[in-house]
Amino acid sequence: MEYPSFDKPKAGAFRFNTDNNQLEIYDGNQWTGVVSTSPELQTGGTRMCMGGGWVPGGTDRIALLQIHTTGSIEDFGDLNTARYSNGGYADRTRGVFTGGRNDPAPSTSMTIKDYFAMASGGQATNWLVLSTARESQAGFSDSTRGMDAGGKQNGTPLESIDYTTIQSAGESVDWGDLTVARGKPGGCSSPTRGIVFCGDGPNHTTYHNTIQYVTISTTGKGSDFGDSAVEQSSADGGSNAVRGVLGCGIASPAYSRTLEYVTMATLGNAIDFGDSIAANNALASRATGASSTRVVWAAGAFPSSPYAQSDVEYVNIASTGNGIDWGDALDSNEASFGITNGHGGL
Repeated sequence: MEYPSFDKPKAGAFRFNTDNNQLEIYDGNQWTGVVSTSPELQTGGTRMCMGGGWVPGGTDRIALLQIHTTGSIEDFGDLNTARYSNGGYADRTRGVFTGGRNDPAPSTSMTIKDYFAMASGGQATNWLVLSTARESQAGFSDSTRGMDAGGKQNGTPLESIDYTTIQSAGESVDWGDLTVARGKPGGCSSPTRGIVFCGDGPNHTTYHNTIQYVTISTTGKGSDFGDSAVEQSSADGGSNAVRGVLGCGIASPAYSRTLEYVTMATLGNAIDFGDSIAANNALASRATGASSTRVVWAAGAFPSSPYAQSDVEYVNIASTGNGIDWGDALDSNEASFGITNGHGGL
């Protein structure tokens, strides 16, 4: 119908339509129904996907767990190429796994990127390449960009950072550099910052406790954030928009059970959070993912045979305390990578 200019509703006006019992909004041209939904409903809940890993040898499995539940993990799909020590990141709808290596072939660091739909799973699609071949890197994102930071290229620690526009289908672009080259760092993010923590030097001769941050939407160089209490590599972490929790690394001469937290928007040293409850004393190289309330660590490496383990545990981000048993992974698996559609960068 045509409205006289004096009583035409303004765009954004609401009304309750008694004919269909529905709340409606005026979009400037017509009344349209208000849809009640959320990213949680659109994407099937906060899901964590574990991609790749050493089972032994590289695997192409993508496994799925619902972070807010406990106990049940399912087969979700397959990577385009089997590998371990890969990285990755996700937005609400798309998951991406990056880099890695596989033995006996190609037995070198990879530039490969795979993507898949977080809500449906299936076979991942090959998606051009990273700008730098890398493995054992930190991976994190905001809602637009995914970042690969540090890691190793055929044993040599990297300082470079790549970024990818997650919803595009192009090659990664150079973002800049960390302040110190490091292999096997961990990472997490808020909507503005990426945090890169710890890592090692060549052949595990040097372990770092430094924490750096980057502003994801810019390019440039990492900046000092503070320090972890533990010099370690292969530690992993996750975050909501406020707090990041990190830990479960290789610390000379033993693996570390220590969990720490940082406040994402500030600077400062990591603060004690609690301890891992991994059954075999301590695990490292774990797949890790976060929702707005929990961080989950899955599977990982024990320092002696049998190396690969299946333990899964979680913590509640807003509190402090020791890990809580979640269940078990589908495989005894180390050097897998975890991504979620509900992490702190979104």
